Amino acid sequence: HEWDLGQVTRGSLGAVTTEEPGPGVYKLCWGYYPLLGYDADLNMSHVLATEDQYPIDAGVLLMLGPFSMDFECSLRFECTITISGIGLASTNKIYLIESALGRCGMTGVPVLDAEWSTITNPAAVIQDSEGLYNTYKLGTALGKSGASHRICWAHNPPEEEDDGTPLSDPASHFSVEIDPDFLWIRFTAIVDCVLGRICTITVYGSGIGPESQILLVTNTGSCGDASAAAVTVVGLNNPQQVIDPGVESSSVGIYVLGTTTSAVPPYGFHICWGPNPSNSSAVNFPLEVFYPMQHEPTTFFADRVGAISLLHLDSESGGRHRALALYADTTKLPATTKALGGFYDARLDYDCCAMAGYAAGTILRVQGDQALPSSGYVFHDRPSDGLSAVALSVRQPRLQGLEACGTSCGDDFGSNHTDYVLAAGFRDLSDPNKSPGTVILLKARPIGPQWAPTWQARRTSQYFKHNPPAGLADYVVEAQRCATPDPLAACAFANRQKTQSLKVVALSSTRLVAAFVDSETEQGVAVFISVFHHLPDHWELNIGVKQVFNTGPTSNVDVAALSESVAIVAFADTASRTVEARVLQLSGTGTDDVTFGASVEIGEGNLTQDSSTEANATDTNSSNSTWKYTATHRRLSVCGVTSTKALVAYGPIHARGEVVLVVVSGVVATKGPVLALQSTNVDDVTVVLLGSSTKALALWRDEADGGVAKAQEVDVYDDYNGASYALGPGSLVTMTYFRTEGLVALGLNQTGVLAAYRAMDGTERGVVQLLSATFNAD
Repeated sequence: HEWDLGQVTRGSLGAVTTEEPGPGVYKLCWGYYPLLGYDADLNMSHVLATEDQYPIDAGVLLMLGPFSMDFECSLRFECTITISGIGLASTNKIYLIESALGRCGMTGVPVLDAEWSTITNPAAVIQDSEGLYNTYKLGTALGKSGASHRICWAHNPPEEEDDGTPLSDPASHFSVEIDPDFLWIRFTAIVDCVLGRICTITVYGSGIGPESQILLVTNTGSCGDASAAAVTVVGLNNPQQVIDPGVESSSVGIYVLGTTTSAVPPYGFHICWGPNPSNSSAVNFPLEVFYPMQHEPTTFFADRVGAISLLHLDSESGGRHRALALYADTTKLPATTKALGGFYDARLDYDCCAMAGYAAGTILRVQGDQALPSSGYVFHDRPSDGLSAVALSVRQPRLQGLEACGTSCGDDFGSNHTDYVLAAGFRDLSDPNKSPGTVILLKARPIGPQWAPTWQARRTSQYFKHNPPAGLADYVVEAQRCATPDPLAACAFANRQKTQSLKVVALSSTRLVAAFVDSETEQGVAVFISVFHHLPDHWELNIGVKQVFNTGPTSNVDVAALSESVAIVAFADTASRTVEARVLQLSGTGTDDVTFGASVEIGEGNLTQDSSTEANATDTNSSNSTWKYTATHRRLSVCGVTSTKALVAYGPIHARGEVVLVVVSGVVATKGPVLALQSTNVDDVTVVLLGSSTKALALWRDEADGGVAKAQEVDVYDDYNGASYALGPGSLVTMTYFRTEGLVALGLNQTGVLAAYRAMDGTERGVVQLLSATFNAD
């Protein structure tokens, strides 16, 4: 006789039970004619027969196969798992599928996506030194941290179809489930190791035991390399063992290296981790814990700097980049002013942060781990702040909408990069009670001999219908387009009234959008701007009508381009104390046919000062008693990820900051997953995309920690454990030991970020600093 016992697809590693049978020895009992029982629906069933109806000992059953087990592996570290079982053989294999997309043995389960292409799947068993067939080497994965896979097993699965073609449905041949939730964890860290503070590195990962240690090596070495030189700093213990977590294996390890008041680890040091190192050689520390690695800062303006903005111009081979730093030169301001009915420091005339100065720019040449500035040039010799800039073109007049170009443009305009046209936005503060928002066109180009050029950003010339102007009437009618002492400059008012939180972005080389708060109405407003290029080198800006995107009191505005016709604006509604986002879509070739999507709430919190609180009054911040609140309008940042996704970072006062993924379909914005920032008082926040990737870096001034600058990695995942999208937490680094102000940043490529800030270390100079976001390096 034959009895069909069915197919067991999951076996318990513990004691075998009738609820979850597994590999092991079973006693077989036989009954001649067991009585039938009844189930809840009064159907007769042999299953309900009692044990005493099977009185005959019929022998034993040995069930072969693997036990069910739980596994974790670390990304960027070789993954080897050992599966226990009975009767395992050389033909055994395992296969990974996404946990949320199906079960082991199901048909039609999709293969893993390209992010997992570096692992071996399926993986064949390897015989170990004791002759057992239970070891599987999956290789090194670069995929998604926190991703969940199922480990499916088969005794002897086919390698191909009967006709010799690759398996069309490999998952269907692996029906035994070993682990339904096999997690991949990327080691990350919170790195706080700056001058005068306790150097503490908190590591998050898998299998962090009480014997684990970290080793800091210099930037010329590599983890696991015997020749790597350990960092040596007086006062720091290196390597250092973890503070005993009290358990055999933990997901968090805290390593306290000590305090130094005279020196810090050299810039660009690597963090190497070892599970149980026998000595201090880097060979015993094979796993690198990636973090936003800061490099040596460079001074781009030696005197007190005001507002700062950064713009990426281009990238070349060999990791070279060219960027523009706009800044407010406070040395050009008069020592005192009669504004507000008395004599005051001119820098303090304005409504926030003493950021005013003459608007200037300097070209930065980024090479290696440094950003080298050229000489600065003042392009608006009046008090200004609220600087922002966007690139429009690199000698491409046809893309600029060049009027009457025809064939006269020639091939010269398609040559190598020689100059750059860009738009700069700023508030003109020559009258502090008015402070209009202005957009001006600049051209960055080399000045001087070819063998030793100096780059400068200078004003472009405005287009006049009569060129040169036929008379005074031309100047009067056309030249009064912005607040500048140069009547020939190509510029325009984005808003003639008092303006706050002005941001300008480029949708294309001929179209801009400016978003701001109109202080007279306190409403959130956007205007679209067309850019025209006229031969030989004259420019024209046409400003569209004001488009109100928030009718209530508004603050902290930012805007990002999603395509050549679509932008997303993020802002704080001060009445409801909510953070919101809204899509703006421009139709046609003009500036006024705008469609608004509905506002979507993406967060809550107070981003502005309570009206009952005196301006600049000392706040009762227990973690930073010297902190004083100012309405910076820099507690919110937005960047486009793709044409359908954007990231919004914001920092409420005395509440945890967040990064939110916003998903866009047409003009409809939807709030997606949220990632918490490691601070409860975020200011000067900016979130930047790393190249064309789906990874970003959030930087901010941490007012809950004395105003030091910090940077945190953000992963943007598609199709994550069954969810459409997810945000993955990454490493965080404290960049400075001193307070910073006016912190801004831009992404250079998939691993490089350039940050700039005012260093409040007693100098208040302008500083640029390069960070390597190596968590994105493949």
